[in-house]
Amino acid sequence: MIVGVAAASQRLDDPFAAHDAIDLMVTAARAAAADSASPSLAAAVQWVGVPAGTWLHPDAARLVAEALGAGDAHTVRAELGVLQTTLVNTAAAKVAAGELDVTLVVGGEAKY
Repeated sequence: MIVGVAAASQRLDDPFAAHDAIDLMVTAARAAAADSASPSLAAAVQWVGVPAGTWLHPDAARLVAEALGAGDAHTVRAELGVLQTTLVNTAAAKVAAGELDVTLVVGGEAKY
């Protein structure tokens, strides 16, 4: 069951004032938790899946999990070429199987 969805975007004239991709993912994740009517879900995340992006972070999902207060979450990065729905399907399957209670799939880019 998907209980919260959100998006974060920015359109700034000054690239030095812009947030990076990790900040945008964290913002979107917090907004999705708020959308679920249970903002505390963000800190309860047990698994974070992030598709590979153009950013250089080797484990962007870890940075997102830690920013949400879910530092113990298992993190996954889907390589380029993998269907983006693969992460959603994997997260849903883990919840349906009773392996996990709260998962997060989030992605982001910040290019100027």
